[in-house]
Amino acid sequence: MIVATVATVTATALGCGGGTPGFVIDQVTITPDTIPIGSTSTQPLKISAQVTDDRHQILSVWATSEGNQVWIDLPESKTTWGTYSGSIPVSDLQGFPVGDYWFDLHATDDGGREVDLTRAVKLHIS
Repeated sequence: MIVATVATVTATALGCGGGTPGFVIDQVTITPDTIPIGSTSTQPLKISAQVTDDRHQILSVWATSEGNQVWIDLPESKTTWGTYSGSIPVSDLQGFPVGDYWFDLHATDDGGREVDLTRAVKLHIS
C-alpha cells in the first residue's frame, strides 16, 4: 500500500459530486489522468476535491484506489468547506500493470459522519 500525506494545496476542480444532505464531495479531479507504465517521473499524481459540510467541521479527506493499493491523504482542516488536494510521485506507481485505476473519495466530520464518493476519478496506466 502507498500512503502519502500532503500539506495544504488549493486547486480548481471539475466533476460530479455525491454525499449525504449537507455533507458533499464534489468537483473531483486527477492530474495527470494517464501515465506510462513503469514511469520514474517525480511529477506528482494529484487528486483534488471540493468538500462542503453545512453543519459540522470537516476533519479529514482522503482518496483510495480500488483494493486500497494506493491511499492519498488530503490535508486535515477544521473548516466547513474547502478544496482539498493531495499527491504522490508518479514513480510510486512503478510496477503497476497497464489498466484503469479508479479512486474513491472519503471525508469525515466532527458530527461523526462519513461521506464516500465511489469511482470519483480514474487513472489510466498505458
